[in-house]
Amino acid sequence: MASSCDACGLRDSEVKSGGGIEPMGRKIRLKLTDVSDLSRDVLKVNRPILVYFE
Repeated sequence: MASSCDACGLRDSEVKSGGGIEPMGRKIRLKLTDVSDLSRDVLKVNRPILVYFE
């Protein structure tokens, strides 16, 4: 996830590990209809899985 500091301009794009799905967590499946849908930060995981259908 990218972030930047408004005060000093420092930019960071480090990928951070989120671990497994917690007992009270949930998995969300999204239907993407446009390439711009991929421009959002949705979640952080150790091993992302992306499945797409044409």
